Parts: sequence; structure tokens; C-alpha cells
Amino acid sequence: MIGAVITDEREAQYLLPWLRFYGEAFESAVIIYCVTEHGLSEDRIEEYSLGEAAASDKPLLNSTAKAFQEAGSFHFDAKIVRIKAQSLAELLVQQVEGCKKLLIAKESKSKDELSTQLAESLIPRFQGELLLFRVGDQEVRVEDSTIVIPVSGGPHAITALQHGVKLVEKYGGEVVPVYIQTQIGEFAVEVGERQLQKILKQAGVSERECIRPRVVLSENIKDGIVRVVEQEKCTLVFIGASEVSGVRKLLFKTIPDHFLEGSDATNIAVIRSAFTLVKRSKLLLEYWLDLTVPQLEREDRIALYENLQKGSNWNFDFLALIGLSTAIAAFGLLQNSAAVVIGAMLVAPLMMPLLGSGLALIQGNLPLAKSSSKSIGLGFLSALMIGVVIGYIVPTAQLTEELLARGSPNLLDLFVAILSGIAAAYCVGRPTLSAALPGVAIAAALVPPIATTGIAIAIHEWEIARGAATLFGTNVVAIVLGAAMSFYAGGVRARSGDEEGARWVRRTFSTLLIFTIALSIPLGLSLYSRFQIWHGALDFTQANQRFIRQLIAESDQHTLREIQFLQRKGEPSIQLFVESKEPIGSAEVERIGKKLKERLKTSFSLEIRTILRNRQDFTEDH
Repeated sequence: MIGAVITDEREAQYLLPWLRFYGEAFESAVIIYCVTEHGLSEDRIEEYSLGEAAASDKPLLNSTAKAFQEAGSFHFDAKIVRIKAQSLAELLVQQVEGCKKLLIAKESKSKDELSTQLAESLIPRFQGELLLFRVGDQEVRVEDSTIVIPVSGGPHAITALQHGVKLVEKYGGEVVPVYIQTQIGEFAVEVGERQLQKILKQAGVSERECIRPRVVLSENIKDGIVRVVEQEKCTLVFIGASEVSGVRKLLFKTIPDHFLEGSDATNIAVIRSAFTLVKRSKLLLEYWLDLTVPQLEREDRIALYENLQKGSNWNFDFLALIGLSTAIAAFGLLQNSAAVVIGAMLVAPLMMPLLGSGLALIQGNLPLAKSSSKSIGLGFLSALMIGVVIGYIVPTAQLTEELLARGSPNLLDLFVAILSGIAAAYCVGRPTLSAALPGVAIAAALVPPIATTGIAIAIHEWEIARGAATLFGTNVVAIVLGAAMSFYAGGVRARSGDEEGARWVRRTFSTLLIFTIALSIPLGLSLYSRFQIWHGALDFTQANQRFIRQLIAESDQHTLREIQFLQRKGEPSIQLFVESKEPIGSAEVERIGKKLKERLKTSFSLEIRTILRNRQDFTEDH
């Protein structure tokens, strides 16, 4: 089914001949949607045959039927639907769902609010092929026409090519696909010709005799198109375009007004191909989200953007807070004080630029993305240096339970970070929920892993440093993605038609996904190794843990702080962290290992890390 939307008699006179041409070329039934704001007191849809519409006393209905009959004989089914509703755009979008192709018209100087409202509703939401014609003084004629089609290889240009070939094969004439090539050297034309041939093959029209391809050298696409239109004396220009703003730009700015005036005026149409499965799925998702998730109001969005833009800037306040929070975290980690580390999390300012990055990603806002990335990068380097310095200057710096806890992340940390990003973005956009932000900051620990990395580097604990750095990278990537998802669900979405912005957003989003997948591999292996050890080779039960503690407790000089069960190079490994007055020798390690093997009855490696502890009480007698 091919449809056309008519809002006044001028549109009917211009658009209905095109509807007849398309119906005949594609051998399809046609339907005319005659839309009016007058004559009905309630939402109603009335269907008419051509004869019934022509005999009607409704002015627009009558003139539309006569204009279609005057366009020529038509051999397929045709009917007219008259629509009146309080929300015409919404009702029309529902009615045209069954059409594979839809024709609408727009005058460049028209201020018709109804026509504008319908066009802007249909362009982004109609899922089939859409043709938007620019109405001028031109006579509608397709027979033996020269159809100029600028091509760039995109899906919409390919659809325009297929439309042009279909019309020419039915009514005669030729199609001139034009590739605008910039001057890149002496072989610019040859390069353009090769690109054009690839596009023609992709469209499946490279062998058609009606095709006369052209390559035009021009630094400006608009100037190149205008030059071809002037040279070819064409009667029809098809331009492929995608989003709403792109349609407006191509339709009303690319081709000058004088091409639409006089007896030799040119017919111009922008063609947008049918939505892909991905696009349709995206629309369904957005519709579901709009109904399910409370959407941010305009004022809330303005406040959100202002807040994140200010919080994402690298300045003295940011530097001071990152320095103070890192120092607090570092001393808390070395003191093995969870309370101090939690306090450092609340002071850290890194959450704001991460949320700013999520907002920039979903909006396609490159300036905000740059300022946020700068703050994240410089903040990380500053915090890392502070952690290294503190690790060097504290003479008693050594591994503690708090440091160890951040040196072996797993896949669960990735999930925590994603959920934290979602929660933080949801709260920051809604002032009434701002009280929950400190809790989110604690859940999404950012500064402690950096401080751990710096301290571990200073005391040459490279494995702990690697694990802590991995944890920080996991938190950064996951929080940005989680924030982007949360903002998207709340109605903050990219601007339509910003192709340049869309490109860097796709690249950045793809890069973040690749990093997430890359991080998921070691994190997943870490979690899997723990699972295997818990339920596999090492039979990680409470009884075995107690047995290990008893082995360590046999020496009154040793205190067991932590047991870690790992998987290294496919083999189970036990790592014990023991406080002692002196390093544990190989003989002691061998003694403990033999007793463990007798109990576990399986192969494993044993590593004991000693945390040196010397204590002496001094009284008045000393």
C-alpha cells in the first residue's frame, strides 16, 4: 500500500499525480489521507471510494478526489480516508502504519501549522519509506524525465536510486547518479568513479541501461548538486536523507528557490528509506521507556546539564578535592581503617565528570565529553602520584586488608559499577533524590583503587597494583555506560540530524563496549576461579578454612589476616596473608603445604605473604 497525506487543495493538485505514478510503477494499491481540522466534533475516521469522495459536499474531500481523477487513469485499488481528531498527528501516525511508502508535501514558505505538525510527526515515526516533496510552481511530469540523484553510499541514497530506476523503467528517461568528489589530487575523478560503481552495485542497478553516472569535483556538496541540476536541465531531483533536520536542510537549503519557479521548475523530493529492525526496536524501546520511566522535565534537564557541566570542569576546586580525598584514602588504606576509606569516597569529586561523560555520550555533546574526559584523566594522574608519594614517605607502608580487598576485582565489581552509574544518574537528575548520592558514591569506590595502585607501586606489589588499576578502569567504564543508560531511559536523548555527533557517539560507545568486554574476561576468570575453588578442586568449606587457621595458629608469632583462593594458569592456588614478627621461611611454607595437601588430596600452589609486625611494650621499669 502506498499512501499520501493531503492537508489542502494545493497539496492535492501537486502530490496526487505523484501518488498515481508511484502506484503504477510499483503496481500497488493507494490510499489518500485527507486530514482536516474542521467539520467534525469528535475523533472520527471516514473511508470513501473515489466516486463517493468526488460526490461529497466536503470541499477538501471533493477537490482531492477530483485532483486524483484528473491525474489520469489508475488500474489499482484507491480509496480516501478523511481524518478528524483532537490529536491529528497521533491518529495519523497510527493510520499510516500499514503503508510501505508514504508521500507528503511541504512548501518552503508555508506557515501552515497543520501541515508542519503532521510532517514533523511523520518524518521521525513513520517506519516505511518516506518521500517529502517540495511544492513550487513546477508541473508534475515523470515521462521521459532526467532524474538526478546525489549519492554517498548511505541507505537513503540507495533507496533513492532504486526509486529513480523504477520510475524511469516505467515512464522512460534516464537516471543520473552523481557522486560529489573533493579534489584530492590528479586521480580524484578515478577515485570518485570507483566509489560510484560500488554504490551502484550495492543498489543493484549497475547494469541498467538507463543509468548515466557522473562524478563532479567540488569542495562543497551543495554547490556540486546545484551545478549538476543546472547542467542536466533535469525535471526531478531525488535526495536521500535520514533525520528531521537533515530532511529540512536538504529540501529547503540545498536547492535554491529559483529552481522551483517558472515553467522549467524542478521537482525535488527527499527520500528516507524504511527503518531497519534496529531502528524499529529502538523506537519501541523509547516508547516503552517513555511510558514506564518518569521522564525528566525541561527545567530538570537544564539544571542537570548545568550541574554536570560545572562539576566536570578541571579547576582548582576539583584538584583540591581529588588531592584531599586521595590522601585521606591512602592513609585509611595504610591504617586498615574502613571508616576513613569511606570518608574519602564521600570527598572524591570524580563521580561528576563520569556522569558528565554519560550525559555527553547520550546527547552527542562533544564539548562536555572533552571537559569530562580531561577531568577524569588529570584526576586519575593526580591521585596516582599522590598515592605513590604517600606509599614512599610512610615508612611502615605495607599491605593491609583494605589494600588487599582492592587488589583482586572480579565480575561482580563490574555489575556494582554499572548499577552505581545508573543510580547516580537517576538521582542527580532529580533534586528530590539528591540525598541518595552519598550512598552511591560509597558503592562506586573511585579514589581508593587509585590510591591502592599508587601505594602498591611504591612498595613494589605489582600484582596488587594491577588489580587495583583494573578495578578503577572497570568502575570508570561501567559508570559511564550505566549513567548513559539511565539518562536515556529518563528521556535525555541525542539531537536528531546531527550526523557528525552521531558518528563520534557510535565510535565512543563501541570503544567503551570493547573495553567492557576486554575487562570482563579477566574479571570473569577471577570470579570463575573463585567459584571453581569454592565448589571444585579445593573444596573451599568452612571446615577447611578453620583447618588453615589452625595451621597458622600453631606458631604464636603468626596471625592469619586473609585467605584468598585463586586460579593461576589453570591450577588452583592458595594465598595466605599472615602478620608475623619475621618473614616466614620456606621450611614453614613447606610444612603448612604438606599438611594442606594431606587434607585436600589435590594439587595446588601455596603462597604466604608476610605482613611484618614488631611490637614492644615499654613500662616505667624499662
